[in-house]
Amino acid sequence: MKKLTYGLLLASIMVAGPALAGGDAAAGKTKSAVCAACHGPDGMSKVDANPNLAGQKAGYLVA
Repeated sequence: MKKLTYGLLLASIMVAGPALAGGDAAAGKTKSAVCAACHGPDGMSKVDANPNLAGQKAGYLVA
């Protein structure tokens, strides 16, 4: 029964996922400019005080 429930849940997520992905790319680019100021345009911050959004430095992961 659990396998069936999880299977149906997974199937519904796979079907609904592309529908939820629609949006305005230009508006998203404009809104993300504020984030890029601290986190970098590629999500990798140049300042140690600001966390990376696209991956973490080894020292951060060890700590």
